[in-house]
Amino acid sequence: MSSSAIKIPTTSPNGKFDDLGEDILSAKVLCHYSLLEMDVFRQVSSTLHLACDRRKAYIRSLLVKSKMVEIVGLASVKGKAMNGRLGIIHGEVDASRYPVTIHHLTGETQRLSVKPQNLNPFISNDQESEELKRVKSVQYTTDGKVREGHGRFLDEVLMLNRFAVNELCGGSLYQGDYQSFKSLSRSDRRVAQMNAQVYTLYKVNPITAGYRSTNNLSILDKTVATLCENQDMFNKHLGKMAKYEQDGPDGKLIVRNMVRFARTWLEERISGNFWIYKIVPSGTLVVKIMDDLGHDYEMNQVGSKKLGKVYLVKGMGSKVGENLPIQSKPVQVCTTFLPMYGFLVYDGIMTCSNTTAAGGEKEEIRLHVEKAVRDQTVVYCGESAAQGLWDSEPPELPNVAGVKDEIQEELKGSESTEEKIQYKPTSPQVKMMKKIINFAKKIGFKTVDKTSFKPDECRIMIVRHLAFTKRDNPNQLCGISFTDNLTNMHMFRFEQWPTYTIDELLPEILKVVKESKVVPCMIWMDEKSLVKPLSSLLQIVSEQVGFKEKIDVEWYPPPSQEENHFHQTLGGM
Repeated sequence: MSSSAIKIPTTSPNGKFDDLGEDILSAKVLCHYSLLEMDVFRQVSSTLHLACDRRKAYIRSLLVKSKMVEIVGLASVKGKAMNGRLGIIHGEVDASRYPVTIHHLTGETQRLSVKPQNLNPFISNDQESEELKRVKSVQYTTDGKVREGHGRFLDEVLMLNRFAVNELCGGSLYQGDYQSFKSLSRSDRRVAQMNAQVYTLYKVNPITAGYRSTNNLSILDKTVATLCENQDMFNKHLGKMAKYEQDGPDGKLIVRNMVRFARTWLEERISGNFWIYKIVPSGTLVVKIMDDLGHDYEMNQVGSKKLGKVYLVKGMGSKVGENLPIQSKPVQVCTTFLPMYGFLVYDGIMTCSNTTAAGGEKEEIRLHVEKAVRDQTVVYCGESAAQGLWDSEPPELPNVAGVKDEIQEELKGSESTEEKIQYKPTSPQVKMMKKIINFAKKIGFKTVDKTSFKPDECRIMIVRHLAFTKRDNPNQLCGISFTDNLTNMHMFRFEQWPTYTIDELLPEILKVVKESKVVPCMIWMDEKSLVKPLSSLLQIVSEQVGFKEKIDVEWYPPPSQEENHFHQTLGGM
């Protein structure tokens, strides 16, 4: 066999041939092979013998302490599982073997003693950068939780989000101020109910959607404004407490980082039902539960379950699943994970079902998780972090006053042509609306000040689809309920997908108000196109019958996944 008989690659992995000196031909060949393979090639000819020795010496010169290497060519069963993993040489060579440390995503480290021929020092910049980012995420904490400063800050932001929901709903869910609201247990039913609606309303313009707001800021905008106005306090207290390099000197970037994260939560949060599998040093391993069609599996759904992605999640204050008995795991829970820095953290509210895995299902989950850990497919950060979008310093905070002014300017010209057109109802619609209004007159309905109403003074009626896809709502069902009694749902079927009509809705509203003997001061509808027609119909008929009280009709956005889960736990819609 001669060197000319060997197929010469057109490119080299590392782009370097000068390490072999004068024999460029041999260099082009050998730069693609491992030390083990070169032990064979060096037998071919004196030319290749010399080239191999030089190449081997060059590779060995790169195998030094703190060098990142790839493990290759291991043949044992356990060794094959390590091939392709990146590690760091942590000491000097000992008996022709190199000490290599592997950092597992679980937070555990593994020390190996590896022969030089099973180490590849030619790691690309992208590989090294990705591995360093992963190791940094693993080493952020080793107790399965976020740092105290970050945990307190995240909890503050989440409570701001939840209280904003209460304000948009006119204080109907909680009547105290924010400071007293913060003292509530995170497991309090009212906190859970507000939390369920955060992402339904997260970026919704309050006035456009018909919600109460003194400055017309969405939940996200209101939270950002609060952070901006109090950034010095958060920087000095929580930034120093977190002591994290990505927050800059003395934590001065912690607020800017949080604003950046919060702006991705609507799109990048991970919500649904999960198996809590195991607590490890760097977090908790959980598995997404899917149905046969690959959709999210609902808590009360009938049918077989499939295993989805495996996630590594950190807790706030306590580890995720820490309070569950060890013998109960894996156990099914419903919660939401949020991206922060280079990791995922749960939102502090978790609904635990009575469903636990046993027997074959438990073994299937174990194998599924172990394979994900071994193959490094565990998801441990958000999409933006994975794409490197958070590697740079966070942007400057917005001018809060300027943002509010811009929103007000947008509102001045926001009235659409559709809103200016007077709706012309049909005779059957007028007849049915007269029955509703006459009933309101009969029971003595009075207009309520909705800016400061109490739940027992002002009842709000919600009209919502049972679900928003044909798969989840094959019978085309819609529900009507009052906000203070969501479990008592009146259901009706609409004829044409995707939504109900005014003609279908009016007789159902009449049934509900007569059965409950309550007329709502406000009707919230999830079908935006019907808000103006129904509002106009109310106004027209009220003038005809001399009814001077006012019933408002406003848009109620389709529910987020969190809100759907919340209603399922109530046994409702």
